[in-house]
Amino acid sequence: MSKFTTQYIFQTYGNEYIKNHNLSKEQWKVFNAIKNCGTENLGNHVCICTECGEEYYGYNSCRNRHCPMCQNYAREKWIQKESSYLLDCRYFHIITTVPYELNEIFLFNPDICYKILFKANSEAILQLSDDPKWLGAKVGITSILHTWGQTMEFHPHIHSIVTGGGLKNNQWVSCNKNYLFKVQVLSSLFKGKFLAYLKHEHDNLVLNDNLNSITFLSINDSVSIKILSFYQDSIL
Repeated sequence: MSKFTTQYIFQTYGNEYIKNHNLSKEQWKVFNAIKNCGTENLGNHVCICTECGEEYYGYNSCRNRHCPMCQNYAREKWIQKESSYLLDCRYFHIITTVPYELNEIFLFNPDICYKILFKANSEAILQLSDDPKWLGAKVGITSILHTWGQTMEFHPHIHSIVTGGGLKNNQWVSCNKNYLFKVQVLSSLFKGKFLAYLKHEHDNLVLNDNLNSITFLSINDSVSIKILSFYQDSIL
């Protein structure tokens, strides 16, 4: 195993990083948990074999859900649980992203923005799938939030696994195309819903000194003429 684990990076470079960056309360909690996971700082435990009496001493894990070291088992259990819900049908992978102009709003208002992102995403997919022009049935959706991209830069986006068919009057309706919806149609509907919900929450948003109400409105104007990105692919 490579020594360049998340814990190694936190232990080696974490203190220097913190000198130049402010962490939220939740980020501090995750940082300290991963940094100390499986070390003497979290105490130890004893495992005793019921057959031979041999004792094994080990350090306690942090059990933080973000820890890549001690959450492998929990992740595998989650995958098995979600896999049990899979239907014998095609699935489509849809990725919803927002432009970088909104990053600062997301960073200062994660709870509000992530709820809006999920709400607009699911409503757009369900609304189009219910339209006979596209499918005319209610699909199933499993969505997961990612807040970082492959380049490790802040990039909030949602991965959705959507059934390639749905229920209408207790009857299964299959999608016979290689796509569920036209990307442009889905993007336009999602964009309208997302911006409407974001503007509705304007008075509840925390805006820093560089992001006042005037700037917020100008950002919304620039975003509204962009196509908020969607990726759609057929998977088995």
